[in-house]
Amino acid sequence: MENDSCVKRLLHICAILFRISSVIHSKTIFMLNYNYQLRRYGLILSFFWGLLIPAFGQTFQYNIRLDEMDMLAENPAATPAQKITLLRDYNPHPSITGVAWKYPGTETPVAFVSGSAPKVTAKFELAGCTKTIWAKADGPGNFDLPAKQLNQGTYPATSLTSGFPANKVDFYEPFQMEWYISNSPNGPWQKAGKSSHPLYITHSPALAIPMLEPYHSVVYYGCKSGKLLTNKDQITDAIYAGVFTGKKVIRKDSPTRLNGMTYWSPINENPAPEAGDLCFTTEGLLQYEDGRCGAWSEFLLDMLAIQGISATGVGIFWKATKKLDAVDDIRRNNELSAFFGSDLPNLFETSPLSEYAFFFINNYNISNAVDFNIFDEEYDPVSLNPNFTTSPYTLTNGKVLNLGPQSGAGAQGNSNPQSPFADHAVVKYTYSNGSSKYFDPSYGTMFNTQNEWENASVKGFGSQGMIFTVLGFPTIGRRIMWTAEMNTATQQCIFTE
Repeated sequence: MENDSCVKRLLHICAILFRISSVIHSKTIFMLNYNYQLRRYGLILSFFWGLLIPAFGQTFQYNIRLDEMDMLAENPAATPAQKITLLRDYNPHPSITGVAWKYPGTETPVAFVSGSAPKVTAKFELAGCTKTIWAKADGPGNFDLPAKQLNQGTYPATSLTSGFPANKVDFYEPFQMEWYISNSPNGPWQKAGKSSHPLYITHSPALAIPMLEPYHSVVYYGCKSGKLLTNKDQITDAIYAGVFTGKKVIRKDSPTRLNGMTYWSPINENPAPEAGDLCFTTEGLLQYEDGRCGAWSEFLLDMLAIQGISATGVGIFWKATKKLDAVDDIRRNNELSAFFGSDLPNLFETSPLSEYAFFFINNYNISNAVDFNIFDEEYDPVSLNPNFTTSPYTLTNGKVLNLGPQSGAGAQGNSNPQSPFADHAVVKYTYSNGSSKYFDPSYGTMFNTQNEWENASVKGFGSQGMIFTVLGFPTIGRRIMWTAEMNTATQQCIFTE
């Protein structure tokens, strides 16, 4: 019925226009009147053209709308892959799947490597319309889609009018496309909806390194910080400054620590044996929202590697073997007996002394005048137990055991993490001009030389003495730390790549 009415209306309009044309072209009308009639003809034609447009526009009375949209790799079999399959940050790190956008507003992040030309497909809800429908889309910049005929409501997979520029990081939150429909490839066009979703574009194909995975936070933060940059040196600096120096990195997927993932929190102190040492990995850092220096360094290394940028993990030690040498061990034992005297057998367990060589991070309360101090295990919740010694302890010989760290150096999400370490992990990046920089993502700091890191980060060196047992509470104890030497202007740490 609707089609018959439309045809009758068109025939009636055409008849009127024919009569007007006949009058205008009549030989009996003077030229002046002809011009006058011509002007009338233009006005009347405009009027009836206004009637004609709705007649053709009957198609758009249907409730046609965009239902979903997705972005696909131009060549799914390409090596390296053009599209990056993101993984969720949380355990068990499932792949992020589903279309990029789904009505009424479900958004799914997608990621590509620069230089690729993704294809886009879409589906429309036709609401019973059986007429021929065309669709097109306008995106940001030159990322548009040409007019294509829908096939049962589906816009065929079509390349964007421009591919992503090669060797350029980009980031859209969101990437929006306005969609239009028409009953003709030339219009007129009517809006049909807007798709919107996060889009990440990495600089280069990811490096082939062990355990590198495209976790959501790894790709998200790298592309967000490196947006629009093409130079790898600049991208590296931008990622470190944008992600780590603020010491508040929030997991992208379902975060529970809204003040940021932490460094040396007890939540990830003892990972499950079957899962490996998760506290030292990017996987564990994202899963538990906490990690040690190895995890934070790997997080930065992975963020660079996913952009195709190479950097080096560096280990830092006081002694090459991480253990005291024979001279230091003898010296510690002699000083232990001299300091504690007759209190020694009453205050300590009989467990063997630690063989590990430690360095003490800055703000650790030590000096050359005092050889021993109580290790205030502030990262451990058990230290809140009131039975622990929380103030200096005076020995019978009058000597005082002070608490070691009073205020640890501020780190990621933790203003007072552990202070003594047998080792530490940082990242070395070598710039295109041959110079290097040392990034310490655990603390959000960076240095030009090894000795700069040491002078800014280390207070002194030593080891663990014995376990100090609180009198009356034999099952509760604290470690006693021995100070061997203070940090000097001359480099004392060993850096290994």
